[in-house]
Amino acid sequence: FFKIGSFPHFFHTRRTSRQQNRTNDNMVVRFRKNTLLQLCTLITMGTILLVHSFAPMSLGRRTALAPSLQTSLFALASPPAEEEKNKKKRNQDDDDWTPTRGGFLPNLTKRRQNVVEQVLTMEDYKTVVVDEEDTMVVVRFYAPWCKACRAVEPKFRQLAHEYSPSIKFVEVPLTRQNAFLHQGLGIPKLPFAHIYHPTGGLVEEMSMNKKTFGDFRHVLETYIDGSCDLPQDEGFE
Repeated sequence: FFKIGSFPHFFHTRRTSRQQNRTNDNMVVRFRKNTLLQLCTLITMGTILLVHSFAPMSLGRRTALAPSLQTSLFALASPPAEEEKNKKKRNQDDDDWTPTRGGFLPNLTKRRQNVVEQVLTMEDYKTVVVDEEDTMVVVRFYAPWCKACRAVEPKFRQLAHEYSPSIKFVEVPLTRQNAFLHQGLGIPKLPFAHIYHPTGGLVEEMSMNKKTFGDFRHVLETYIDGSCDLPQDEGFE
């Protein structure tokens, strides 16, 4: 059935077929591995993009999340130079406003801090109070340890907030270093107040505690209105 010399050719053909099959199997295995590796890479990239899309972005401050949503995989912060620049800008331009979730609110506390000027020396008292030629000056003498002084302080600052800057408000605390200032001005007790008029100088000296604050306010308003109250038993006929 077979010619002489056909057997070697038969076995050679079978070996070549087996080698070709092995080569094809190796190519299939490599193709599957490459496909699986690409699929894993795509899944990883998709997961990272999904996490970034839902991660909280914070500019200058952290965003509080529920414990189940907290993650440390994503964080965003401004560069140091830009953050420092923004901080200085906020301190200079936005001191009167407090940022909130819905916008901004006026910072009344910071505004009121600059309404009342504090004087500690005789030189400053002469410059700030005595030499003032344009507006009236109200001076409050007090001591940090005085309970009556602390009780009337909110009313005094509210009054300063109402009439400033048309009227200058000054306070002089009593300390060991400036006790001579109170003595030199003849302050009999604390809390006490002076009212200076630009044309008349010192026009009023009176106690200013929580009980007498209404009377002090009335006297100040008479100078603001340019009128004065006469006693009922005196007058012009």
